[in-house]
Amino acid sequence: MDPVTHVAAGVLIGQAARDRFPAVKALVPLSALAAWMPDVDNLVTFFGPEAYMRYHRGLTHSLLGGALLAWLLALITARFAKGTKTAGLFVLFYFGVLSHLFLDCITSYGTSIFLPFSDARISFPSVFIIDPVYTLAMIGLATAAALRPAARKKLAVAGLAVLLGWPALGFGVGKAVASQARSLLAARGEVPSEVIAQPDAFSPLWWKIIAREGDSYVLTGLNVTAPDTLLP
Repeated sequence: MDPVTHVAAGVLIGQAARDRFPAVKALVPLSALAAWMPDVDNLVTFFGPEAYMRYHRGLTHSLLGGALLAWLLALITARFAKGTKTAGLFVLFYFGVLSHLFLDCITSYGTSIFLPFSDARISFPSVFIIDPVYTLAMIGLATAAALRPAARKKLAVAGLAVLLGWPALGFGVGKAVASQARSLLAARGEVPSEVIAQPDAFSPLWWKIIAREGDSYVLTGLNVTAPDTLLP
């Protein structure tokens, strides 16, 4: 996902946990930093596009690498926040890292969350790489939580519900769209061995359809508002 969505998720996590860490004055910004941190591997961009494709969403985006980043941030924060336990901060910051991994896994690009044990890229395509509805909903609830301290936790939790709920909706719609696309392809005499629906811009309304037929692929699309017609 885009950096704005990652940061918004981190802000919501920090707001929801704010009462548990009263000694950490900058808890919300630090939580936002934790949620963004895996993207530090964007530095590989300086080594060219091939390096970016190979190593972005790599070790810093793994469960193990992310844990190390969260622990390092927790250690540094605990040194300046007297009376705050490093372990508690680690749990909070690791939740931020996990939100980053989750947001990347729900796009179609894939994320190597099991490095260094496996370089398989995990993907559950449910949301397009940039989703204004999704992002603005989280930003709106985070802003409301900041403006209304008395309701901060409830609003932040609502934002986290959106964080999980919108992709769940998209995943379900995607499965239904893939099934519908298979039926439409069969109706015109094509019998693909595999049909994949990937979120396109303006998903969950628009979907990219990839159908495998032997050694070749058919690329088309489906608009949920016109479910009986495949794009050319």
